[in-house]
Amino acid sequence: MYDEKNIRILKPNEHIRLRPGMYIGGVDERALHHLIYEVVDNSIDEAMAGRCDHIWITLRADNEVCIRDNGPGIPVEFNKTLGITTLEIAMTGHYGACGMSRLDSKQYRISGGMHGVGLAVVNALSAELKVETAYNGHWWTQFYREGISVSEVVQERAIDEGESGGFSITFKPDFSILEPNAFSYAKLTQRGRELAYLVKGLSITVRDERANPAVEETYLSADGLIDLVRHLSEGKKALHEPVYGNCEVALYRSDKTQTPYTTAVDFAFQYTDDMECVERSYVNTVETPEGGSHVLALRSAITNVINERLHYTFDENELEFSPFEVTQGLVFAISVLHPMPSFESPTKVRLLVPAELYGAVSQAVFKTFQAFMKDRHMSDAITEKCQKNRVAMRRRNQTGGVEPPVLL
Repeated sequence: MYDEKNIRILKPNEHIRLRPGMYIGGVDERALHHLIYEVVDNSIDEAMAGRCDHIWITLRADNEVCIRDNGPGIPVEFNKTLGITTLEIAMTGHYGACGMSRLDSKQYRISGGMHGVGLAVVNALSAELKVETAYNGHWWTQFYREGISVSEVVQERAIDEGESGGFSITFKPDFSILEPNAFSYAKLTQRGRELAYLVKGLSITVRDERANPAVEETYLSADGLIDLVRHLSEGKKALHEPVYGNCEVALYRSDKTQTPYTTAVDFAFQYTDDMECVERSYVNTVETPEGGSHVLALRSAITNVINERLHYTFDENELEFSPFEVTQGLVFAISVLHPMPSFESPTKVRLLVPAELYGAVSQAVFKTFQAFMKDRHMSDAITEKCQKNRVAMRRRNQTGGVEPPVLL
């Protein structure tokens, strides 16, 4: 039994530090890197709004990391209602005043991070943090410890002529809360490469100054997901050039009580002679490693097209291929831009609803792949690949292997 004496009112940074798993999924190595991803997602929002085309991630000694972009920065104007600057509002988690209100702008219709509170989460879980922002012709700086400001917002030097604006966060994780892991250059270069595929025209530079000499990689993609699929297929024999499609669809929510909203679907896939299925899926540029409704819709559409072609080309009574038989040797990537997605966890490992998205993705993939399969040479090669998959699976099952279930 408890009463009002047992109730403790927590400030935003206190709640984040007390329950980090609610925001970054835990305190392990994966959660550590999620701190970087949240800051990067803030820059990605600017890139998708057309106001940023380069992001730099720099690893330094003593577990320090700096994330910088050449976007417009965050305003430092004083908010009379809260008694602090706009910059401090964004950095300290005043939920009602930041984040979601930014989504009212058409420029920020799609967001990959925590809808404006990601910076506050990173700040609260940092032992030390420095934020720098370009605004009104000058650079401005503020310092924090454990999510609490320890300095005023200070005006620094003027922005040089020809110098782009920007926003920068430099922080050291608080290992009194997080497990003492090191940042992985390999993980960050992989993420940087993926972001370049997902946002055409965006350069991502990852630099590791802990190495002697320092190493860095810069990624920029002209063909987006087509380049990603080709990269994932390296070392395998491709049966055809990647199938690519993208579209924007207007969707109604299942209850049809609200006005329609727009969702963008971008996908690419190809078959190889391998028996492994390689997949990458993203929602608002954030990877969903456990898939979700968009992945299930893509698999279902590909399966339906192949079975349709099977009946048309061969025997209408031919036993249809199962989704698992169809996906062996398939390499695909799918990206969905959705204004208000729902995920299984704070780290967005799996897309759940909206239900209406499944039909939109399935229809887009079906139409694109159906047109591709009109090429008899291509359709025969893919159908033969699926038949080989069936034979290989039967042999494996006869030797004790078990076909894993694929839900549709």
